[in-house]
Amino acid sequence: MLRGNYPPELSQIPPKIRWLRPSLFFVGTSAMVFTVAAYVTNVATDHYLTIMKPKDNGADVSNRQLYEFMQRYHLQSNSVTGVLKAIHEDLLFPGVYVLLMFSQFLWGIDRFQTSLFRHWTHSMGSGKSYTILTSIVSMGSLSQFLLISMVAGHGQLQNKMESLKGRFRAPLDDIHEVSSAYHIVAFWVSAGMFGLLAPQFVHWLRFRSALRSLASGIPPNVRAGQERLINKTLRYQMGPTAAFYASLTLLACHYHSATMTISIPAWEFNYNLFRVGTMWMGWCSSEFILMLIGLGPINWAGHLCGVLYGALYYRYGFELWRWLRRKLYDRQRSIGGSIHVYPFARSKTVDG
Repeated sequence: MLRGNYPPELSQIPPKIRWLRPSLFFVGTSAMVFTVAAYVTNVATDHYLTIMKPKDNGADVSNRQLYEFMQRYHLQSNSVTGVLKAIHEDLLFPGVYVLLMFSQFLWGIDRFQTSLFRHWTHSMGSGKSYTILTSIVSMGSLSQFLLISMVAGHGQLQNKMESLKGRFRAPLDDIHEVSSAYHIVAFWVSAGMFGLLAPQFVHWLRFRSALRSLASGIPPNVRAGQERLINKTLRYQMGPTAAFYASLTLLACHYHSATMTISIPAWEFNYNLFRVGTMWMGWCSSEFILMLIGLGPINWAGHLCGVLYGALYYRYGFELWRWLRRKLYDRQRSIGGSIHVYPFARSKTVDG
């Protein structure tokens, strides 16, 4: 699909990577989006708790009850704005998908490609930092678009969203949270940037001898398939594939002991397949082998970096989110903001 209308800075493979500015941008932007998400979550949660339980600030309210109250509260307004606010979580994944479709459309127009390559793809040779953010919603590959469609769009979008929302609510058994949408958006942005930044380190280490040859003006001694892989992954990167892999990893970690079952009720046939966790580990192991082989111009390292981010977030991310919300809550209270008192220690566990 891409016609190769590269700007001069992307016309060749960069012999050196410029890692400092993109890395600092990733850290700073991730901190900012999580801070904003935590702040908005605190304010929104306090607002609906105050309306729902003005006396005790909802000490006995579960997060599911709080979310359902928020939906009813806005739907009763009989306005378009109210409906959108009531279903804003359910619009999250379709909204991302619409952005990807629009990006796919723009990449199909030749006159836009040079500008898109310059500002909506990330290359560690260009030294630009903001492109690790803009490139998340950039889709220039039809195969990549079809992969995202298979993962996110085959008629079960709502079920996937409910599962992911449940995963984000489940660990927060001592914090009121009216909506996990802000948390998910921050996770997506950060995972997407990590999935564009980290793979180029991996490929630079993987093919450093070939890159040294390029820097010396000597043709690298690599196979044709690996040459295509170097060309594809080190010249530029784009797409939210890592964010999808990170989300799937969260679900696989959460449901690791669940068993995939083939069931045909008419024949009274039930067959238990692998556990979800085992199956996902096998899938990731196969991608790791394909990355080492260098099969095709597919960014296997980007997929695996998304898996790594999801696994790390499953282990540490929710505790950091809880800590950040608590710190911001204390700060909002200390400066005399509009936030009211509501407990972080809850008498009921979350039903997510």
